[in-house]
Amino acid sequence: MAMLSEPRRKQKWSVDPRNNTWSNDESRFGQKMLEKMGWSKGKGLGAREQGSTENIKVQAKNNTVGLGAAENYE
Repeated sequence: MAMLSEPRRKQKWSVDPRNNTWSNDESRFGQKMLEKMGWSKGKGLGAREQGSTENIKVQAKNNTVGLGAAENYE
């Protein structure tokens, strides 16, 4: 029976498992393109620089209700 199972493989961990070196890289294509158009770090996007200056945060969704649905149980 043991021959039916798949052979076990060791899992390889990278040097940067959370990919922080990529996210902190200053030489990315999008950032270079924005800087050529006059944007600098800390400024917001938009005509009056009113846009958000922080990254969008990830939120875990633990229920089966659709995105944007309100949970009203009346």
